[in-house]
Amino acid sequence: MKKIRFPALFLAFLLALPAAGTVYAVDSPTLVYSSNSKGDQQTLKLDGLPSDCYGVQLTISTEGGKNFRFDPDRTLSKNNGYSVEKHSNDTVTLYITAGESSQNTGSSLTLGTLSSDKAFSIESVSGRLVNSDMKDQTYSRISFKEDGKSSGSGTSSDSSKRYAVEVRVTRGGEVEASPSHAGRGTKITLTAAPDEGYYLDDLTVYDEDDNEIELTEQNSRRYTFTMPASDVRVEPIFVSGEEPERPETPDIPVSLPFRDVPQSEWFYSAVQYVYGNGMMSGTAPDLFSPNVTTTRGMIVTILYRLEGRPAVSAAPFRDVPASQYYAGAVAWASENGIVSGYGDGLFGPEDTITREQMASILYRYADYKGYDMSGSADLSVYVDAGKISPYAMTALQWANANGLVSGTTPETLTPNGSATRAQVASILMRFCKNIAG
Repeated sequence: MKKIRFPALFLAFLLALPAAGTVYAVDSPTLVYSSNSKGDQQTLKLDGLPSDCYGVQLTISTEGGKNFRFDPDRTLSKNNGYSVEKHSNDTVTLYITAGESSQNTGSSLTLGTLSSDKAFSIESVSGRLVNSDMKDQTYSRISFKEDGKSSGSGTSSDSSKRYAVEVRVTRGGEVEASPSHAGRGTKITLTAAPDEGYYLDDLTVYDEDDNEIELTEQNSRRYTFTMPASDVRVEPIFVSGEEPERPETPDIPVSLPFRDVPQSEWFYSAVQYVYGNGMMSGTAPDLFSPNVTTTRGMIVTILYRLEGRPAVSAAPFRDVPASQYYAGAVAWASENGIVSGYGDGLFGPEDTITREQMASILYRYADYKGYDMSGSADLSVYVDAGKISPYAMTALQWANANGLVSGTTPETLTPNGSATRAQVASILMRFCKNIAG
């Protein structure tokens, strides 16, 4: 079998190629991808590569992803290959090289894993290959398919139909729809950006039959709705002048019945806040147990209460029996992408929640609510930053930047440490004031 070498200097050459090159009369390769159970990782391979192939560039358009990362397959690494990733919004461009690889026409090359902070799908693919003469092989199309399913070409491989969200042009501002095309049942977020001197006075969404679609208000400038099986149109109305003040939800000053929460303790005001707002109760009529650790089931139950305990189906985890107090909360959190469990059908509701798990759940909940997700702290100032799990890094950076999770000391973050009830009360209070407020 002929061995094909990807020279180290190939990458610089590939980057220097013009946007269009010679189209060679070879069959288009197919990008085959397979998703993990959470949908936030896609394993990529190329099928049907030509024999005279020295390098690969792929541009992948996605929907739903965030903060993409690419981990090359170990075969590429073993052959002294390397990859470069560039991404902007929902588009990822990968430049793949390897020291040596055995490839003939019709052969496959496993590229690696494309990961994101949230579930995503592949919507379209384009690309180019370079042959042994360093000539560009650009394809007018490149097929792609989910492993075991039929392939697509430049459009979504999902068999469900996608509909358009049309935002009517108006004076005084604009509204961004995300995503702008989606299948039935997808949550659409509308974010208003008023011009200076204007504010959003009204926002209405209609389906193709002029039926009004129910909106859920996240704040004065952000709304969500569920996509119907039709195109929709969004009609905003901006009004000049100063935006009317919106009533704030005041702190509820309550007299605490807990003898283990004296006013002199740092967590007193936090316990007062979560108790007064019905977010947390005591472990006994006169005890809050501030130093007792909190479980994963307790945390999702608190968020479930904030949502008004909506109706849900059964939880998809075999360690969450329907008879437990947290069953509905776990089902709701799972349905909305706020929790995903450990895998193999397990959630671990009775497990003590760690600080990084707490940050991750709040991060996903904030995203679900459409809150501001900006802010990213440099965690390298903490000596134990290397102990942060990869899945939790972005969430902890966000939580730290927004004052939700601070260091346990000036030098340590303790990401895998347990979260006590006092700490949880404090984090929840800061979340409500700094993020949801």
